Amino acid sequence: MRSVPRFAAVLLTIGALAVGPPRWPRRRTRCSGAVSCACLRGDSKAAGVAPVTVGELDLKPHWGGQFNYTNTNTSTVEVGFRFEGEGGWSGGGSTTFAKAGSSESINPIAADPVPRHIIFRADMVFRTFRLECEGRTAYMLEPTEWTGGMRPEWTTGPRCDKRFLASVGPNASYARQVGSSQSFSGAFSIAGFIGGASSANSRSVRHEWRNSYPQIRNLCGVSDLITKDTRVVSFS
Repeated sequence: MRSVPRFAAVLLTIGALAVGPPRWPRRRTRCSGAVSCACLRGDSKAAGVAPVTVGELDLKPHWGGQFNYTNTNTSTVEVGFRFEGEGGWSGGGSTTFAKAGSSESINPIAADPVPRHIIFRADMVFRTFRLECEGRTAYMLEPTEWTGGMRPEWTTGPRCDKRFLASVGPNASYARQVGSSQSFSGAFSIAGFIGGASSANSRSVRHEWRNSYPQIRNLCGVSDLITKDTRVVSFS
């Protein structure tokens, strides 16, 4: 009996890509330059583990909060693509995990007089897949699962647009859940590829800010209202 090659059909968009769902062209062309082609996916090998930014909390003085992360299928991560024998990785689309994780990372942050901007980076397992693309061999680098690990890192936050201020009452809190998301450029680096990621808020991906002051203070969207797809910062 003749053996059947272990390939699965995939369609890739080659070239620069913003983080988010790929846009497929109407017509397939041969693989050359920044065009699209039909590819067959073959074997894969481990590429390592890398932290991927999936959330953040901007906490000015006397703000506390909490970040919970459970569902990897709410995260969209950019994938790397390169042809065999050619240069480094380039953006080759994005992937969303097909199944939810069975673990939860819970990260409570107490209010403090010191301002902090904390990003949360989930440890993701990456693999390199071999592709056959209309007569050319290529490779795709993508995350395949979450280890359950989460790394908080202290960094500098973005600037907000004061058109998008939102009040939070004294000793009150605000949580982002269903219906909003945030995107991060340079969310991870592995094997020479730097990619972006976005994370949709849901019942299992939750950002919460707690105003510990006995007066009204504000949160602020970076590019839109805090109820929509934007990063969020707090005001002291």
